Amino acid sequence: MSAASISEKLDVALVAKNSSRVFRQQADVFFDEILHFEGFPDDYFSLLCRVISTPSLYKVTGAEMFLFQTYVAAEELSLDQRDKILSLLIDLYPSYANENMCLVAADFLARVYEPHIALNAFERILEKVVLSQQALGIAVALGAFSGSESLEQDELLDRVRRVRVRIAEIEADLNKEA
Repeated sequence: MSAASISEKLDVALVAKNSSRVFRQQADVFFDEILHFEGFPDDYFSLLCRVISTPSLYKVTGAEMFLFQTYVAAEELSLDQRDKILSLLIDLYPSYANENMCLVAADFLARVYEPHIALNAFERILEKVVLSQQALGIAVALGAFSGSESLEQDELLDRVRRVRVRIAEIEADLNKEA
């Protein structure tokens, strides 16, 4: 199935009552298709970018599965594609209200990128976070760094601590407002 066909099914699902189920099914199709290629095909990459950057799409439960499936095939992403996803997630993460999307997006950053790149992203994102599920996603993703050989450096460990402190501050502020 082509990326265009998957995209059409997602658009149809938006007006149907079964959008979450269709999104999950199409994410599986997406994954099956990208496995047939060496490298990450541009049309499927464009579809992924559309799903994670279009509010009507990323708000649907199941949309996060496109990013999750991409994580599984992350080694196929080109450097330009990785940079594009990084930029999109930094800019759009503060718009994500779906807890699953927050968890998957933060985990994607933590596992696909070098720790210092992921921590830079988390620091930038935390400047704009307004929902507890957004902070939670990053807090959970920090667990991906435990045992990381590259985190033996004191500077990176200190940055992880600062991110955790910032998350605690955000959570405290959000609890005051509630």
